[in-house]
Amino acid sequence: SCQDSRGKMYSYLQRTMTFPDAITCAQKECERFGNIGAYRGFEFSVGKRCTCLFDVDQAPPVPDSGEAPDYVGGSDGGDGDVFSTTSMPGTTCFASPGSRIEVKAAFALLSSATIFMLL
Repeated sequence: SCQDSRGKMYSYLQRTMTFPDAITCAQKECERFGNIGAYRGFEFSVGKRCTCLFDVDQAPPVPDSGEAPDYVGGSDGGDGDVFSTTSMPGTTCFASPGSRIEVKAAFALLSSATIFMLL
């Protein structure tokens, strides 16, 4: 999981479906939250789950319409830029554009429709 500089994980919103890759996750799911100041980026897991990340208690409400896709959400204490990942393998963190990341592991920066790897 992605963590802030204090080691806290973020509040999140996750659709209960899989995505073929991180680019699709970015373009079809999390990119639409880019104009929300509390949006911090997203995680993409080996299980092909896409999780949009937000500052503590700032995730948008989960849609509850019968026509809306199914979502799960949760709250955690993360705040500010994505800083690192937990030591558990299987998740890649992608920070929102403009984040200042101190690279502690392999990170990527989402820039609209393109993903750039920072080593």
